[in-house]
Amino acid sequence: MNIVIITTKTELYHRYLCAEIAKRHNVVGVLHPISPPIPSFQQRLKHHWKNARRYGMLWYLLQKLAKNRIKHFGWNMVKDVEQAETRYFPNAQADYQTYVADCAFDVKDINAPESVKLLAQFKPDVVVCSGGPIYRAPLIEAAGTMLNFHTGISPIYNGAWTVFLTYANRQPHLTGGTLMKMSTTVDGGNILAHYLPAVEAFDTPGSLFMKSIIGGTALYNLFLDDMVAGRKYLELPQGKPFRHYYAYEWTCYQTLTIERHIRHQICRQFVRDEIIAKYWDIGDEQTAKQLLKQTLLELVYNG
Repeated sequence: MNIVIITTKTELYHRYLCAEIAKRHNVVGVLHPISPPIPSFQQRLKHHWKNARRYGMLWYLLQKLAKNRIKHFGWNMVKDVEQAETRYFPNAQADYQTYVADCAFDVKDINAPESVKLLAQFKPDVVVCSGGPIYRAPLIEAAGTMLNFHTGISPIYNGAWTVFLTYANRQPHLTGGTLMKMSTTVDGGNILAHYLPAVEAFDTPGSLFMKSIIGGTALYNLFLDDMVAGRKYLELPQGKPFRHYYAYEWTCYQTLTIERHIRHQICRQFVRDEIIAKYWDIGDEQTAKQLLKQTLLELVYNG
């Protein structure tokens, strides 16, 4: 079975995901969407002015303060994520070079016709995705089956920044991810499984994120095992999301709130073992739907 992976490569955790799947399965190609070139000063100025008018000057300033790398207002996302990456993925770069680098390709626009053509040339049976831009219909249709791991518990937390918003919202027990079929609707694909990491007393958003990536990678490998064996699988429609978050909603309010929650060690109230809820390998659809509902209700009501 031919497997292609589509994910960005600047992050150590994505190099980990690529290597762990390539160790176990026949990965014939990896496509890395690369960031566009840095815009000119005039382009950046026009962009700032456009967004200030769109969201309001005060709101736009709060957004910019949250992403300021010179002076951090509250939680330092970059530092937390980098420390967690180093802790959880010490061998990721070496493994990437060994198992992935020779079949990896950088692409400027993953949805461009030349990228779709490149994907089709690999004759993929399955395409595994994590992160990156929105995938359009021609790209999705070029794959036999395209999968996505969303770092959020769908349909409770869909959209942008969800892996960190759970902590900001004092809901670290809702940090995790959803294995789903890829859809042109952002995070709207049919659900295959949920993964929720173990919560420990001193967890931060960064550590919970990395544990979610480890769990998501494990789910990918388990699902691919079943596909290689020729087993049938169920996929469950998720319906309308309870909440869909947008990138513009992330401001220094969230970073300041997260800093306070880390200081108060809120995870001590939510300590638990990891939760793996697979729906794809349940015998009948009705039973799978009941398990999905039970998983979500227990998370909401019991934490």
